[in-house]
Amino acid sequence: MKTTAPLPQTITIPGSAGGQSGVVNIAAGGSYFYCEQSSSNFQLQFDGGRLTNINPGMQIPGEFARLTFFNPSAVPVNVTFYVSDSPISSVAVTTAQLQNSLASCLLEAEIHLQASAGAGGAQAALAPVGTYFRRVTLIAQKDDNATPNAGKVYLTNKTGTKTIILNNGGAGANGDIWTLEADTGGKRDLGAWFVSADNAGDGVTILGC
Repeated sequence: MKTTAPLPQTITIPGSAGGQSGVVNIAAGGSYFYCEQSSSNFQLQFDGGRLTNINPGMQIPGEFARLTFFNPSAVPVNVTFYVSDSPISSVAVTTAQLQNSLASCLLEAEIHLQASAGAGGAQAALAPVGTYFRRVTLIAQKDDNATPNAGKVYLTNKTGTKTIILNNGGAGANGDIWTLEADTGGKRDLGAWFVSADNAGDGVTILGC
């Protein structure tokens, strides 16, 4: 496996039996081997060379085309490792963890706001400029108690316009829901979006991150 963004591989080395170590052979060409974690220590052989004792966190350079894992203990060993053509940085490992492990994910900041139209239902920004988000849900209601709007509510990213009708309002009316989302790896600014309405004080509740 040769990749500049290595993915983890996980194997189980069987326990030793009859005086012979448990063995796993893998065709995995590269220049760097990195052991992320293992349930116990084990030994590794590169292309039939000398045995190397391996501990979690070890990175070993050297051209190789085949890996042979040895387990001298009677208990099977679970190993997660990476193989790459370039040094395997903590960034690459962390990226894989973020994608595959909830425990390794960063906690995201939550957005919880209300935005209301101004006097006479005039346009108002959803938030101050620089309030960035990746994904938000807009609920056409005045507050967290789901107080309905009196009339229509509009959403737009252009000043002086009424583009998207979010809510027809009226007593007991359920607020419409609209989602704004950034592309992967991008962000958007709530300060560039506006709410207006047929009635002053009508608006939206904003949830997201």
